[in-house]
Amino acid sequence: QHHSPSVSIKRLIRWSGQDLIFPFYHAIQGSKKLPHIQQLYTPRNEQQFRADLDCLLQHFTPIGLTDLLDHLQNGKKLPRPAFHLSFDDG
Repeated sequence: QHHSPSVSIKRLIRWSGQDLIFPFYHAIQGSKKLPHIQQLYTPRNEQQFRADLDCLLQHFTPIGLTDLLDHLQNGKKLPRPAFHLSFDDG
């Protein structure tokens, strides 16, 4: 189910001043159950993850780790707004 936010993402970026974000995931639920996290939270399934990516790509430019490090260490300009996606599998 998709619903529109009451405030646009562009407006949130402008209001917050945050145009570089770091979304992260722990796991994506496939056909295989993930018993080690089932009691903690419900992971995103593949369809939800794809919808998340579609939304991110509609509003942000993806950057890789090399671009991020070059920005932080050498001041390299990044496309704005941008995001760096990562997974923390514990």
